[in-house]
Amino acid sequence: FVRMYDPNDIKPEKDRSLFTHEKQICFLKWIACTYQQFRTESSAKAKELPSSDYERNRFNPLVKHPVISPDCNPVPNRPQVYLVPIPRLLLERLTRGLYFDLSDYFRGEGKENKFREAFGPVFQKYVGHLLKKSQIKGSLLPDWDYNKGQKRTVDWILIENDRATLIEVKQSGLFLQAKITGELQEVRNSLRKSIAAAVRQLWSLERDIESGKFPEIECLANVKHIERLVITYDRTYYSNSLLKKEALSLAQEKDNSIPDDYFWHTTSVEEFEYILGMDNLSLFDFLRTKKEDQEAKEWDFREYRARKFAEAQFLNPYLESVKRRFLAQLDASLDEPNISST
Repeated sequence: FVRMYDPNDIKPEKDRSLFTHEKQICFLKWIACTYQQFRTESSAKAKELPSSDYERNRFNPLVKHPVISPDCNPVPNRPQVYLVPIPRLLLERLTRGLYFDLSDYFRGEGKENKFREAFGPVFQKYVGHLLKKSQIKGSLLPDWDYNKGQKRTVDWILIENDRATLIEVKQSGLFLQAKITGELQEVRNSLRKSIAAAVRQLWSLERDIESGKFPEIECLANVKHIERLVITYDRTYYSNSLLKKEALSLAQEKDNSIPDDYFWHTTSVEEFEYILGMDNLSLFDFLRTKKEDQEAKEWDFREYRARKFAEAQFLNPYLESVKRRFLAQLDASLDEPNISST
């Protein structure tokens, strides 16, 4: 549980402006709901399910409102208490959850969404920024046009001698309705626009490299060995096994030249950040080793990291430095936070 803070109790004093009464009220209005609001949202989401068979997969309102404002204060002589049934959901709401708030806010007519349109290029650049700031081997190339501007390469290409890792970046692995219900048609609709589209882009570039027809990509002519990676903003489970088979089938519907044994890896950016924390990393070797392991090739990256590198420290030096600079600006200690969570 949490209570509102008395700004006068905040130390150091310079941080008191961050915790004014008005700001705390605004925050709680955004993050909290009453019992009745919880019940109303839960019932509304139940009506959206394809059938009662999906009841256990119903959207949990705590994902959107992880804080509950009870009907009565259990200790009347103290400030109002706010319940946090699942603290992890509060942390996720304040971080990754912002993406979905902004996406909903800027949703326009039809498929128009100004936020998603702006976020896509920024997310692509962020992945490249991570690669540039890591200790990864090879030279990194951003995407560029070829075939007189009619085609475009994948988002990032990492070159290690005659080996290349082709990287395509997508905002979503699965859309919300597909995640909630797992209904096959919803899953297909999501994959068709996300991972399957990325697979077609990877295959198209590879085929054009092999053809030798396009002078704009002649710098890739010496590439003999290729690994492929799709990076999504959200985390999608079974992306290298069950969903992969469906994504390949959907990609082949658009381009039947894609072979049945075409292989790529999919990971979320969160998992990718950890991988880039490995010392002296060859991304190509990492992906090739995972692919050649008959059991591990179908694992998601978090599972692979936990099983194969249980004793390793996946600490991303760049992101650690960003975190420390941010906390330093707040004059906050990593070990002893100034503000209690209760």
